[in-house]
Amino acid sequence: MARAADSLARGIGVFVVGAPGAGRTWFVQQVLAAAAPGTRERVWVGDDVHRLDAEQAERLAAAVQAGRIVPLATAWSRSTLDDSLERLCRDGVVERIELEPASAMVMLRVVEEALGARLDPRSVPAFVPRRAGGDLVVLRAAALEILASGALGDEDERLLLTEGIPPRDGLRRLVHARLASFTDVTPQVETVLDVLSLAPELSATDLIGVVGGEGIERVVERLEDDHVVEVLDDHAGPRVRIRDAVIELVLPYTIGRLRHRRLTLAVVDVLGAFDPDELGSARITALARYALPLGRPVSPRVLLLASVAAFEHSQVDLALQLAFAADAQGGGFDAQVALAAAEWRLGRPARALERLDAVRDGVQDEADKKSALDTIRQVILSTSDDPAFGWDRPTGSTPDAAGLDPASLREFESTRETIVPDSASEATDAARLQEVMEGERLRQAAENAALRGDLRQCHAFLDAAESILTAVHADTFVVRLSRAFADGLDGEMESTLPVITALRDDAAASGHGVHQALATWILGHRLLYSGRAARALAELTAAQELMVRLGMDIGTGLTRAEQAIALAQLGALDDAEDALRTPGGATGHPFVVGPSEHQARGWIAAASGSSDEAAASFIAGAEAYMALGHVGAGVLAWVEAARAGAAVQVRPRLEAAAVLAQGENSAALIEFARALTGFERARNPDATAALRLSDDLTTAARRVAAAGYHLHSAEAYSRAEALLTRLRDDRAAAEAARHVEEQLAICGVETSPFVVGHVRSLLSDREQEIAALAVLGNSNREIAEALVLSVRTVETHLQRVYRKLGVRGRAELAQALPGGTGRASGSTQIAID
Repeated sequence: MARAADSLARGIGVFVVGAPGAGRTWFVQQVLAAAAPGTRERVWVGDDVHRLDAEQAERLAAAVQAGRIVPLATAWSRSTLDDSLERLCRDGVVERIELEPASAMVMLRVVEEALGARLDPRSVPAFVPRRAGGDLVVLRAAALEILASGALGDEDERLLLTEGIPPRDGLRRLVHARLASFTDVTPQVETVLDVLSLAPELSATDLIGVVGGEGIERVVERLEDDHVVEVLDDHAGPRVRIRDAVIELVLPYTIGRLRHRRLTLAVVDVLGAFDPDELGSARITALARYALPLGRPVSPRVLLLASVAAFEHSQVDLALQLAFAADAQGGGFDAQVALAAAEWRLGRPARALERLDAVRDGVQDEADKKSALDTIRQVILSTSDDPAFGWDRPTGSTPDAAGLDPASLREFESTRETIVPDSASEATDAARLQEVMEGERLRQAAENAALRGDLRQCHAFLDAAESILTAVHADTFVVRLSRAFADGLDGEMESTLPVITALRDDAAASGHGVHQALATWILGHRLLYSGRAARALAELTAAQELMVRLGMDIGTGLTRAEQAIALAQLGALDDAEDALRTPGGATGHPFVVGPSEHQARGWIAAASGSSDEAAASFIAGAEAYMALGHVGAGVLAWVEAARAGAAVQVRPRLEAAAVLAQGENSAALIEFARALTGFERARNPDATAALRLSDDLTTAARRVAAAGYHLHSAEAYSRAEALLTRLRDDRAAAEAARHVEEQLAICGVETSPFVVGHVRSLLSDREQEIAALAVLGNSNREIAEALVLSVRTVETHLQRVYRKLGVRGRAELAQALPGGTGRASGSTQIAID
């Protein structure tokens, strides 16, 4: 939009190019609304200029070349413009702006804006396709139609699908009208598209079997030529898919009940004719997804394979329900193993081991089963004593119900876009589960290594876990999230924030609530320790809301404690106390209660002005972390104690931890604590000692800032400022003060309990004006003339500016001004010809 606005202001036209429904018209409306009146008067707005014939295009091009109009027009991305219009682009008279396909997160925002409320994660897959791109007009219309149908209920201020979506005729007419722009929607084409939307997992051969009749191959080829469908080469052979992800998602909501039943019965009949072990994960899941609601018999083998597929793709609750259903129908040993795997992943290793022990005697004579059982049992045993294992999953009682409840059937729908179509696996069910369990065990081992401060071992475990999970087409989301967290511990905190944000958005757009909660918490956690308390609080609050809804009790305890820290840092002490007192969460869990709550108490005390009490709480938190073996977190808490004035006291413990903790973050924090120790010991340092200490603090400030700890950096710079002020080195003290302000600005705060010795030396309005004009390249005389001042007055003001900012002249001024932009906040920019 900025590019388009700039082009129009300079008299250059714009062609907005994108797929139908990509938001081209909305884009044009927004750009036009933001344009200055003089620009709007010259703009000619046009829609779909690719439809112009040669004569019309030539007349338009001539008007543009003559400067009579400036075009702001749309065109399809798959169309060819007339040569006269293409020439405008080549000559630079018109700029071509390509709109990227909308991401899943963008589509979620479009839907929630249309609904006027947020969606419950369980309902997101019904509204948002996992693939990027699609017709946003249809997407918005579908959201409004579903809202009007009454299928959405309000649950804790989020919209949740409470029943099936009734067929919407008006939506069907809209979809067919949009498709008619590409192809002739004959009854045969209509049937092909309906089947593809109902079961996109079908192979090309399956599709022909379901639709029946003559000439289906020719119909599909024509639809491919018209860019309505695309043919993909999957492991199981060619597969046909509707190209527009939104239309693929929405079409089933437009199919009448009788037609829907007839087509899904045909899908079940075609897939049901195969041996289940020949179908592959996606097709077996499609078979279970449609056969169960229809009341068709489903073999325990189909249920079992669907359970394994769900487990591989992190749908653990669904995997548990499917395994129970398989067991109820005689699934035997394999169903018991699948149940044990799901129970283990849900943090119930004791129950899983009991289940495996109960079937152990029955497989003593079957070497393969006994070996698989022993291996899986060993995986479970290796994590059963880990208090952290399973903290990231919902807790509660294990349902011992046979069959699937309606909620599970709705969850089944969310697997459609997450399970990768693959060929039938030759591995046994137990072997497949074993691989995923081993990958998950390694991922948990990686997290534990990171908590111990052993980042090399952490990355080795993550590499192994990702390799195993990728090889079996299993979900690697949590591995990628863990890797981003580990990278953030090695000096990459700033660069990992966008990565974690993208993972959070991906989870939100897929409706995977557990993944979304985890990524949101980790994002809030990282923001908190980078010093951005206000932004952290927003993310931690969102994570807590999700965790409460999902029953993630241990995670809820973590988010509450970190919310309290953020609130205390923002000065909201009563709210911080309330956050700690709020009931709920696994408050007795060793992974939660000791360390994080001690830290929260420390920040509340610090914000209240009680440094000694704060230091004692931080030390208690550090000791609790070290008792758990969480060396990296222990270092952070020891450093918090040092910030509170106990640097000398905790220095020996920090030096001992330095031997164990790897990564740039711990090294930077320990260097910071060493500098604080020197500052704390120096009661009345002589000039030489004071200068050395200020250098140490400045070096530490730069290092912790580079690692991403901006509040720590402001604190170190503030102490350097205090020392330099005592030395009467005004320029160096001003430079340190400027860095304090820069780091605090990054954090979004004006001060902090541990920022000491800092005196804000803000520029006056006049100084800001003069500095801004100087940065723009104006001479002292030009500035004097513009502001009606004498040249000597301008020179005097500039000298004060240099002294206040700690710079030596104009060459350093641009980066030293607030924000580093070369433009003073609050000043009036004066243009000088």
